[in-house]
Amino acid sequence: MISHDRYFLDKVTNRTLEIANGKLDGDYPAGYNKYLELKAERLELQLKHYNAQQEYIAKTEDFIRRFKAGQRTKEARGREKILNRLKYGYQGANNQWIDTRVDAPQQQKKIAMNLGTQVRSGDLALKLEKLVVGYTLTEDEGRKTKDQSSGNDASVLCPSSFVLIRCPNLEIFRGQRVALMGPNGSGKTTLLRTMVGEVPALSGLARLGHKVMINYYAQAHEGLDMNATVLQEIQRIKPLIKETEARTLLGRFLFSGDDVYKRVGDLSGGERSRVALAQLTLMGGNLLVLDEPTNHLDIGAREALEVVLNEYNGTILFVSHDRYFIDAVADTIWMIDSGSIEAFDGAYSEYAAFHETKDRKPVVDERRAPNDERRTTKGDASKVKAARPANSNGHAPSAANGRGEAPHPQSPISSPQTPTSSKDDRRLRRKLAALEEEIGMLEAEMKQLAEEMTSASAQADRKRVKSLEMQYSDVNDMISSRMQEWEQLAK
Repeated sequence: MISHDRYFLDKVTNRTLEIANGKLDGDYPAGYNKYLELKAERLELQLKHYNAQQEYIAKTEDFIRRFKAGQRTKEARGREKILNRLKYGYQGANNQWIDTRVDAPQQQKKIAMNLGTQVRSGDLALKLEKLVVGYTLTEDEGRKTKDQSSGNDASVLCPSSFVLIRCPNLEIFRGQRVALMGPNGSGKTTLLRTMVGEVPALSGLARLGHKVMINYYAQAHEGLDMNATVLQEIQRIKPLIKETEARTLLGRFLFSGDDVYKRVGDLSGGERSRVALAQLTLMGGNLLVLDEPTNHLDIGAREALEVVLNEYNGTILFVSHDRYFIDAVADTIWMIDSGSIEAFDGAYSEYAAFHETKDRKPVVDERRAPNDERRTTKGDASKVKAARPANSNGHAPSAANGRGEAPHPQSPISSPQTPTSSKDDRRLRRKLAALEEEIGMLEAEMKQLAEEMTSASAQADRKRVKSLEMQYSDVNDMISSRMQEWEQLAK
């Protein structure tokens, strides 16, 4: 089979053939992860042999230079003959060409991304408040539908909207990496498009935090101009960029020579993905919203993307079906299930292990266990679950919602038995500290606005004063709102 899904390959295969540098470059009797180990060992050994041979060649060439015209000329000429056979090969028996030179290990070219932001957002990056996403139906679509529940073809009036997801109250904090998962058609793309303002919410709100700037990567590359060239698409995002600088950037995404003059519409899916990623590096936002960023990318490009996203100093919300990629990047899982979102604080492997353990029913010998013991085993299993710890970035997990539900439990495999109350206290303190930090930043912004209003007033710039007054009022309202949140938590 041919696949770029590393998780799938590792679960299913027991032999790996690698095509690289225009040839079959390796045959490994193992699945994907073991293949990586074997390949690394092979390349390390090849490099060792290559270095040893280069050292031998250098020493032999030095000997030939020193003694070819001297008393040891015969020995030097003999060594030169042997060296030439090594460097250029020779004709062996049965006219077979023999080449004993060891080549240096070749590495396939990979994209070289550099993502970063210079704008630090508030501690809270995104908050979903009773958000309902879906589509508003047209009059024809919403007029009639089949009453399937009664098993007949009676037509009834249909609501004017089609709901995909009713989101619980969720939060994403600065520095989090959230993977949005779910089956096809569950509304993942619609939710992202609602968050970035491309699709109106049916109700509720997706509220951005202080100084949050979104960069959106669309799954079908809708943001690209199919009639423009690759170079023009880079210049459209950053008009003042010099052509040499743009070509250098595109070179890091494997576009060289006349490739930069190709029409975007003529590119393959993988090439379009690389153009969109190159644009992303120029935008400088602090919240990346990525819809299937690994689509059309080969394994090398996916690995490069994993590295750059893990080094990114902003916040990430992304959709992907690549479980290997998700496990390498995400620290929080949002799983769409039955029209809602289950939030889990942890990597995908932890999420999978937790649900595997949760779904595994304990085996009880009904003949030997006393009635009381059997009742405890069946009825109280959920009471031994431990609450999950906070994220590694120090923030409370985003699993808490507006329905009074407890945070999702951690997998018993990796969870120490820590009292829930102490973890809740730590989360509360972190939340209070985050609000205090955000309030401080808002107060500093208000002070700056007040100074600018004084300056604009002195210059009799009424239009500027009016604009600053509106900004001042908005910031003041935000401070009041955060103060109310702080007081409610501090009670």
